[in-house]
Amino acid sequence: MVQLKQIESATEEEKQTAKDWQQVEEIIRGNPYREAVKQEMYKMSRDEKERYLYLREEMAVSDEVSRMRTAIKEGIKEGEKRGIKLTKKVFQLSQKGCTIAQIAEKCNIEESEVKEILE
Repeated sequence: MVQLKQIESATEEEKQTAKDWQQVEEIIRGNPYREAVKQEMYKMSRDEKERYLYLREEMAVSDEVSRMRTAIKEGIKEGEKRGIKLTKKVFQLSQKGCTIAQIAEKCNIEESEVKEILE
């Protein structure tokens, strides 16, 4: 039961919440189905902090997944740009008459990679 001192020091929101719970109690009396709902509501209100912490954690995980997806997309775009730039350089050096070994050295890649690009 609520003590009088607690009621006097309660905020308006707390007083309204108490009134709401009192109304729920009056409606529920004598109905087993509604009693079960009441018990669930009590449980939910007690677990509000746990729900808040759970939702906060879920949001953090979701944000991290979103950041990772963005980073992956940016990494793929950057890799494609570098690949295109490297491929152009390999073809330009090849057209200038450079050997595969020379192209590999100038592009800082393996000879097998030069051959793969030129095929």
